[in-house]
Amino acid sequence: MASLKTSGEVYRPHSGRPAGGIRPVGPGAHSAGPSARCAGNSASGIRATRIEKLVLDAAQTDIPACSRPFEALGAGIGVTGADVLKVLKTYKKKGVVRRIGGSFETRKLGFSSTLAGARVKPSRLAAVAKEISKFPGVTHCYERAGEMNLWFTVGVRGTMAGVNRQIAVFRRLPGVEKCYSFPVKTMFKIKTFFPI
Repeated sequence: MASLKTSGEVYRPHSGRPAGGIRPVGPGAHSAGPSARCAGNSASGIRATRIEKLVLDAAQTDIPACSRPFEALGAGIGVTGADVLKVLKTYKKKGVVRRIGGSFETRKLGFSSTLAGARVKPSRLAAVAKEISKFPGVTHCYERAGEMNLWFTVGVRGTMAGVNRQIAVFRRLPGVEKCYSFPVKTMFKIKTFFPI
């Protein structure tokens, strides 16, 4: 199954609703293995049946890379592939599951990437986010409170020189006051898991 992704969103984590300009997935992801990304956990008030919890937990850790991954995932927890898909689609609509798709070791695939933090004039934030989101290597883009109010990752095939060129383009966008690059030096976190 192809990645479920929504282009044109700025993810505002506290509102739970996306709003115009950012694509949340792409080649700059820094984790390994296909999985479902959940926006919350049981502490956030998600009420789920036992089967839903099994599916949501299993989908976060590993969706098998095979011709019928949802059937294989279901077989491992005692439900059908149709049950798995129903749960994932339901929770995608609820905004609990943000993305279903593969995550790759980008360095092994010849990509370089960085986390970027930008200070953008509030009146230009949506326009800047929309422009940045046009670049296919931009991922994980969030509006945040603080001096740097727009954070995203950007990845390119090749060396950090290509990343730096793209960051330089972003710095010249109207409304961008500052844009800093924080490249990965050491990988500490491979996967995140939110028990449901």
